[in-house]
Amino acid sequence: MRYVYGVVRAEHPPATELKGVGRPPVEVRLVPSGPLAAAVSDVEDDFLVEENDARAHVHVLIDLLKGGPVIPIRLGTVAPDDDAVRGEVLDAARDDLLACVEALDGKVELHVDVDDNEAEAIAAVAGPGPLRPGEALDVSSALELGQRVAVLLVEHRQQLADEIIAKLRPIAIRDAPRSVIEGPEDPVLRWAFLINGDDLAIFDQAVVSLRAAYPNLVIRYVGPLPAAHFVDWRAKPEDDRVDTFQGNGSWGW
Repeated sequence: MRYVYGVVRAEHPPATELKGVGRPPVEVRLVPSGPLAAAVSDVEDDFLVEENDARAHVHVLIDLLKGGPVIPIRLGTVAPDDDAVRGEVLDAARDDLLACVEALDGKVELHVDVDDNEAEAIAAVAGPGPLRPGEALDVSSALELGQRVAVLLVEHRQQLADEIIAKLRPIAIRDAPRSVIEGPEDPVLRWAFLINGDDLAIFDQAVVSLRAAYPNLVIRYVGPLPAAHFVDWRAKPEDDRVDTFQGNGSWGW
């Protein structure tokens, strides 16, 4: 079987000595069809994705990105053979894939993660304690206080997230959430930004400035990455029959 990583231009530099998924990992190669090519590697028929494979999948996409735009394909996508890759991926959606490749040319995705110190954040939003020394809350009052603090913590984190996004958004072409704040257990920010590759240094400096402005937050970012959160193309089967791409036909990002 063929494991499919992504779609590139047919003239994309070959993935020389690039290892992919599997046990043991095997070399990644390009399967061309017209103006496009799919990056694939051979896997056994009973292949199942494990944690190491997920990391390998991402590393292959990042390596391919060095040679030009890449449309990431969903983790775990397989096809029976090269002909299926050509017929069901490259040829079936050629016009949409070409448009998507062109739209992504010169652009990269960056992930920004922001976390706070939960104890410090709770202390900041809760304010002075409601009790004098030696006093205690009954169960009902303790639950009510906990709920109020949880609401305040979510509001506090959402405000921080909005401020940080507002400072980075002008540099980006587009941005999108990777997760949203729904409860007090959620982090401050998990966000994706699509930027022009030439603006990486500007984004770097913006993150440095944010770290100085918010010293109590841990601000990290990862990239450049293929633009998985900004691929507008979606594979749609021509009918409702199950196809060879593991069942449901929606194998694109």
